[in-house]
Amino acid sequence: MIPLLAGTRILELSAVVMGPFAGQILADLGAEVIKVCATGGVFSRGDTPGQQQLTEEELREAVRAVGASVSEVREYLRSR
Repeated sequence: MIPLLAGTRILELSAVVMGPFAGQILADLGAEVIKVCATGGVFSRGDTPGQQQLTEEELREAVRAVGASVSEVREYLRSR
């Protein structure tokens, strides 16, 4: 069976419970979910799971680069 969201790339900028949970469901449906954390961590869910720590400037550049090549950007952050 071909996953429903195969070939879909999603950039996830979330830190609250429901944001990451929704990203995991999208990955389970076949999407490649690239999660960026406020601490500088970048995680990939789906076909190529992995983790990488970046400096603040590297993080900005990564979000710009990845953001240009994704199907969707999801943002769900805690308000301060």
